[in-house]
Amino acid sequence: MKNFAIAIMTVCSFFLTAAELFPEAFQRIGRMKNPAEAEKAYAELANTAGEAVQKDAAFHAAAQKAVKAKNFENAETYIASITDTGLRAFATMEMRFARRQFKQLVTESKDFQLEQWRKDLIPEAAYMRAYSYALMKNRTAAEKDINTAFNSITDPAAKYRMAHKLSSIYSDLIHDDAAEIALLQVVLPNTKLPAVEHFYRQRIVCRYAYLLGKTGKVDEGIKFMTEYKGDKATSRIFRIKQTLGDLYAMKGDKASALKFYQEAQKIYPPWAKSLERSIKALQ
Repeated sequence: MKNFAIAIMTVCSFFLTAAELFPEAFQRIGRMKNPAEAEKAYAELANTAGEAVQKDAAFHAAAQKAVKAKNFENAETYIASITDTGLRAFATMEMRFARRQFKQLVTESKDFQLEQWRKDLIPEAAYMRAYSYALMKNRTAAEKDINTAFNSITDPAAKYRMAHKLSSIYSDLIHDDAAEIALLQVVLPNTKLPAVEHFYRQRIVCRYAYLLGKTGKVDEGIKFMTEYKGDKATSRIFRIKQTLGDLYAMKGDKASALKFYQEAQKIYPPWAKSLERSIKALQ
Protein backbone atom coordinates (compact mmCIF):
# COMPACT_ATOMS: atom_id res chain seq x y z
CA MET A 1 0.00 0.00 0.00
CA LYS A 2 1.05 3.60 -0.51
CA ASN A 3 3.40 5.12 1.98
CA PHE A 4 1.41 7.31 4.35
CA ALA A 5 4.35 8.76 6.28
CA ILE A 6 3.50 12.35 5.41
CA ALA A 7 2.76 14.80 8.20
CA ILE A 8 -0.96 15.47 8.46
CA MET A 9 -1.46 19.11 9.30
CA THR A 10 -5.23 19.35 9.27
CA VAL A 11 -7.98 16.78 9.55
CA CYS A 12 -11.67 17.46 9.15
CA SER A 13 -13.35 17.57 12.56
CA PHE A 14 -16.80 16.63 11.24
CA PHE A 15 -17.64 13.07 12.08
CA LEU A 16 -20.65 10.77 12.21
CA THR A 17 -20.42 7.57 14.20
CA ALA A 18 -20.77 4.26 12.42
CA ALA A 19 -24.12 3.74 14.13
CA GLU A 20 -25.37 7.07 12.75
CA LEU A 21 -24.14 6.28 9.26
CA PHE A 22 -25.57 2.77 9.12
CA PRO A 23 -27.84 2.43 12.18
CA GLU A 24 -29.16 -1.04 11.35
CA ALA A 25 -26.36 -2.53 9.28
CA PHE A 26 -23.53 -1.68 11.66
CA GLN A 27 -25.38 -3.02 14.66
CA ARG A 28 -26.21 -6.23 12.83
CA ILE A 29 -22.66 -6.80 11.61
CA GLY A 30 -21.22 -5.77 14.95
CA ARG A 31 -23.08 -8.65 16.60
CA MET A 32 -21.36 -11.21 14.38
CA LYS A 33 -19.04 -13.42 16.42
CA ASN A 34 -16.84 -14.49 13.51
CA PRO A 35 -14.39 -11.69 12.59
CA ALA A 36 -13.91 -13.02 9.05
CA GLU A 37 -17.66 -13.00 8.40
CA ALA A 38 -17.99 -9.52 9.84
CA GLU A 39 -15.08 -8.35 7.69
CA LYS A 40 -16.83 -9.58 4.55
CA ALA A 41 -20.12 -7.97 5.58
CA TYR A 42 -18.48 -4.60 6.26
CA ALA A 43 -16.66 -4.75 2.91
CA GLU A 44 -19.94 -5.42 1.12
CA LEU A 45 -21.52 -2.53 2.99
CA ALA A 46 -18.67 -0.25 1.90
CA ASN A 47 -19.13 -1.20 -1.73
CA THR A 48 -22.84 -0.39 -1.65
CA ALA A 49 -22.57 2.86 0.34
CA GLY A 50 -23.52 6.04 -1.45
CA GLU A 51 -21.53 8.64 0.48
CA ALA A 52 -17.75 8.84 0.82
CA VAL A 53 -17.97 9.16 4.61
CA GLN A 54 -20.07 5.99 4.70
CA LYS A 55 -17.62 4.09 2.54
CA ASP A 56 -14.73 5.21 4.73
CA ALA A 57 -16.46 4.11 7.93
CA ALA A 58 -17.33 0.71 6.47
CA PHE A 59 -13.85 0.13 5.03
CA HIS A 60 -12.33 1.08 8.39
CA ALA A 61 -14.61 -1.38 10.19
CA ALA A 62 -13.72 -4.07 7.64
CA ALA A 63 -10.02 -3.39 8.19
CA GLN A 64 -10.43 -3.71 11.96
CA LYS A 65 -12.15 -7.07 11.57
CA ALA A 66 -9.55 -8.23 9.07
CA VAL A 67 -6.78 -7.36 11.52
CA LYS A 68 -8.59 -9.25 14.28
CA ALA A 69 -8.87 -12.27 11.98
CA LYS A 70 -5.18 -11.80 11.01
CA ASN A 71 -6.13 -11.22 7.38
CA PHE A 72 -3.52 -8.50 7.05
CA GLU A 73 -3.42 -8.37 3.25
CA ASN A 74 -7.16 -7.76 3.23
CA ALA A 75 -6.72 -5.09 5.90
CA GLU A 76 -4.20 -3.22 3.76
CA THR A 77 -6.61 -3.30 0.82
CA TYR A 78 -9.45 -1.88 2.90
CA ILE A 79 -7.22 0.80 4.41
CA ALA A 80 -6.01 1.88 0.97
CA SER A 81 -9.66 2.37 -0.01
CA ILE A 82 -10.28 4.90 2.78
CA THR A 83 -10.37 8.39 1.26
CA ASP A 84 -10.13 10.42 4.48
CA THR A 85 -6.41 11.03 5.09
CA GLY A 86 -6.59 11.04 8.87
CA LEU A 87 -8.76 7.97 9.15
CA ARG A 88 -6.52 6.09 6.71
CA ALA A 89 -3.45 6.97 8.78
CA PHE A 90 -5.21 5.97 11.98
CA ALA A 91 -6.30 2.63 10.52
CA THR A 92 -2.72 1.94 9.45
CA MET A 93 -1.49 2.69 12.97
CA GLU A 94 -4.05 0.22 14.32
CA MET A 95 -2.78 -2.46 11.96
CA ARG A 96 0.89 -1.82 12.82
CA PHE A 97 0.07 -1.91 16.52
CA ALA A 98 -1.86 -5.17 16.24
CA ARG A 99 1.02 -6.73 14.31
CA ARG A 100 3.52 -5.42 16.89
CA GLN A 101 5.31 -3.46 14.19
CA PHE A 102 6.14 -0.71 16.66
CA LYS A 103 9.27 0.61 14.98
CA GLN A 104 7.45 0.92 11.67
CA LEU A 105 4.53 2.60 13.40
CA VAL A 106 6.84 5.25 14.83
CA THR A 107 8.69 5.73 11.54
CA GLU A 108 5.47 6.29 9.64
CA SER A 109 3.72 8.45 12.23
CA LYS A 110 6.53 10.47 13.86
CA ASP A 111 5.63 13.65 11.98
CA PHE A 112 1.88 13.42 12.54
CA GLN A 113 0.45 16.38 14.43
CA LEU A 114 -2.04 14.31 16.38
CA GLU A 115 -3.42 17.32 18.25
CA GLN A 116 -4.86 18.52 14.93
CA TRP A 117 -6.57 15.25 14.11
CA ARG A 118 -10.25 14.51 14.32
CA LYS A 119 -11.11 14.53 18.01
CA ASP A 120 -12.38 10.96 18.19
CA LEU A 121 -9.10 9.61 16.76
CA ILE A 122 -6.62 11.53 18.90
CA PRO A 123 -6.61 9.54 22.18
CA GLU A 124 -6.10 6.09 20.73
CA ALA A 125 -3.60 7.26 18.11
CA ALA A 126 -1.57 9.03 20.80
CA TYR A 127 -1.72 5.95 23.04
CA MET A 128 -0.47 3.63 20.29
CA ARG A 129 2.42 5.94 19.44
CA ALA A 130 3.24 6.52 23.12
CA TYR A 131 3.44 2.78 23.71
CA SER A 132 5.68 2.36 20.67
CA TYR A 133 8.00 5.18 21.74
CA ALA A 134 8.23 3.79 25.27
CA LEU A 135 9.11 0.36 23.91
CA MET A 136 11.90 2.00 21.93
CA LYS A 137 13.18 3.75 25.10
CA ASN A 138 12.24 7.24 23.92
CA ARG A 139 10.64 8.47 27.12
CA THR A 140 10.39 12.13 26.12
CA ALA A 141 8.38 11.37 23.01
CA ALA A 142 6.34 8.73 24.84
CA GLU A 143 5.32 11.10 27.62
CA LYS A 144 4.38 13.80 25.16
CA ASP A 145 1.94 11.38 23.55
CA ILE A 146 0.76 10.13 26.95
CA ASN A 147 -0.22 13.70 27.79
CA THR A 148 -1.91 14.12 24.42
CA ALA A 149 -3.90 10.92 24.84
CA PHE A 150 -4.95 11.79 28.38
CA ASN A 151 -5.68 15.49 27.95
CA SER A 152 -7.62 15.09 24.70
CA ILE A 153 -10.41 13.28 26.58
CA THR A 154 -13.08 15.20 28.49
CA ASP A 155 -15.57 12.44 29.27
CA PRO A 156 -14.77 11.14 32.81
CA ALA A 157 -15.49 7.47 32.04
CA ALA A 158 -13.43 7.53 28.84
CA LYS A 159 -10.61 9.32 30.68
CA TYR A 160 -10.69 6.61 33.35
CA ARG A 161 -10.38 3.87 30.74
CA MET A 162 -7.49 5.66 29.06
CA ALA A 163 -5.73 6.13 32.41
CA HIS A 164 -5.81 2.35 32.80
CA LYS A 165 -4.06 1.89 29.43
CA LEU A 166 -1.52 4.65 29.99
CA SER A 167 -0.75 3.31 33.45
CA SER A 168 0.48 0.10 31.85
CA ILE A 169 3.01 2.06 29.80
CA TYR A 170 4.52 3.41 33.01
CA SER A 171 4.41 0.07 34.81
CA ASP A 172 5.59 -2.19 31.99
CA LEU A 173 7.88 0.00 29.89
CA ILE A 174 8.96 3.26 31.55
CA HIS A 175 9.06 1.93 35.13
CA ASP A 176 8.36 5.18 36.98
CA ASP A 177 6.12 4.62 40.01
CA ALA A 178 5.86 8.31 40.90
CA ALA A 179 4.74 9.30 37.41
CA GLU A 180 2.22 6.47 37.35
CA ILE A 181 0.81 7.49 40.73
CA ALA A 182 0.44 11.09 39.53
CA LEU A 183 -1.49 9.90 36.49
CA LEU A 184 -3.86 7.71 38.52
CA GLN A 185 -4.48 10.42 41.11
CA VAL A 186 -6.13 12.57 38.44
CA VAL A 187 -8.90 10.04 37.77
CA LEU A 188 -9.35 8.56 41.24
CA PRO A 189 -12.00 11.17 42.21
CA ASN A 190 -14.16 9.70 39.40
CA THR A 191 -14.03 6.17 40.83
CA LYS A 192 -17.62 6.28 42.08
CA LEU A 193 -19.16 7.62 38.88
CA PRO A 194 -21.83 5.19 37.59
CA ALA A 195 -20.49 5.48 34.03
CA VAL A 196 -17.10 4.06 35.05
CA GLU A 197 -17.16 0.29 34.60
CA HIS A 198 -16.30 -1.81 37.65
CA PHE A 199 -13.50 -3.52 35.73
CA TYR A 200 -11.61 -0.24 35.35
CA ARG A 201 -12.48 0.98 38.84
CA GLN A 202 -11.05 -2.13 40.44
CA ARG A 203 -7.93 -2.23 38.27
CA ILE A 204 -7.01 1.40 38.93
CA VAL A 205 -7.83 1.31 42.65
CA CYS A 206 -5.79 -1.87 43.16
CA ARG A 207 -2.88 -0.56 41.15
CA TYR A 208 -2.86 2.75 43.02
CA ALA A 209 -2.94 1.03 46.41
CA TYR A 210 -0.14 -1.33 45.34
CA LEU A 211 1.99 1.60 44.19
CA LEU A 212 1.47 3.36 47.52
CA GLY A 213 2.88 0.30 49.23
CA LYS A 214 5.70 -0.02 46.75
CA THR A 215 6.75 3.58 47.38
CA GLY A 216 6.85 3.23 51.16
CA LYS A 217 3.26 4.13 52.06
CA VAL A 218 2.03 0.66 52.95
CA ASP A 219 -0.40 1.69 55.69
CA GLU A 220 -1.90 4.33 53.42
CA GLY A 221 -2.30 1.72 50.70
CA ILE A 222 -3.99 -0.75 53.07
CA LYS A 223 -6.38 1.94 54.32
CA PHE A 224 -7.20 3.03 50.78
CA MET A 225 -7.80 -0.56 49.66
CA THR A 226 -9.88 -1.47 52.72
CA GLU A 227 -12.19 1.50 52.20
CA TYR A 228 -12.82 0.65 48.55
CA LYS A 229 -16.28 -0.75 47.91
CA GLY A 230 -16.30 -2.77 44.70
CA ASP A 231 -18.98 -4.90 43.10
CA LYS A 232 -19.80 -8.57 43.71
CA ALA A 233 -17.88 -10.09 40.78
CA THR A 234 -15.70 -12.81 42.29
CA SER A 235 -12.83 -12.23 39.86
CA ARG A 236 -12.62 -8.61 40.98
CA ILE A 237 -12.92 -9.49 44.66
CA PHE A 238 -9.99 -11.85 44.00
CA ARG A 239 -7.87 -8.91 42.80
CA ILE A 240 -8.83 -6.82 45.80
CA LYS A 241 -7.84 -9.53 48.25
CA GLN A 242 -4.68 -10.23 46.28
CA THR A 243 -3.70 -6.57 46.53
CA LEU A 244 -4.33 -6.53 50.28
CA GLY A 245 -2.20 -9.66 50.54
CA ASP A 246 0.58 -7.94 48.60
CA LEU A 247 0.40 -4.87 50.84
CA TYR A 248 0.55 -6.87 54.06
CA ALA A 249 3.46 -8.84 52.61
CA MET A 250 5.26 -5.55 51.96
CA LYS A 251 4.57 -4.57 55.57
CA GLY A 252 6.06 -7.83 56.83
CA ASP A 253 2.76 -9.08 58.27
CA LYS A 254 2.97 -12.59 56.85
CA ALA A 255 -0.06 -13.92 58.70
CA SER A 256 -2.39 -11.24 57.31
CA ALA A 257 -0.89 -11.57 53.85
CA LEU A 258 -1.43 -15.33 53.85
CA LYS A 259 -5.00 -14.84 55.08
CA PHE A 260 -5.90 -12.57 52.15
CA TYR A 261 -4.13 -14.75 49.60
CA GLN A 262 -6.02 -17.82 50.77
CA GLU A 263 -9.33 -15.93 50.79
CA ALA A 264 -8.65 -14.88 47.22
CA GLN A 265 -7.96 -18.47 46.19
CA LYS A 266 -11.21 -19.66 47.71
CA ILE A 267 -13.40 -16.98 46.23
CA TYR A 268 -12.12 -17.46 42.67
CA PRO A 269 -10.48 -20.89 42.20
CA PRO A 270 -9.65 -20.42 38.47
CA TRP A 271 -6.89 -17.98 39.47
CA ALA A 272 -5.79 -19.79 42.62
CA LYS A 273 -2.53 -21.04 41.13
CA SER A 274 -1.42 -17.50 40.29
CA LEU A 275 -0.90 -16.88 44.03
CA GLU A 276 1.18 -19.97 44.75
CA ARG A 277 4.46 -18.12 44.22
CA SER A 278 3.40 -15.30 46.57
CA ILE A 279 2.36 -17.79 49.22
CA LYS A 280 5.59 -19.72 48.85
CA ALA A 281 7.58 -16.50 49.24
CA LEU A 282 5.86 -15.88 52.59
CA GLN A 283 6.82 -19.33 53.79
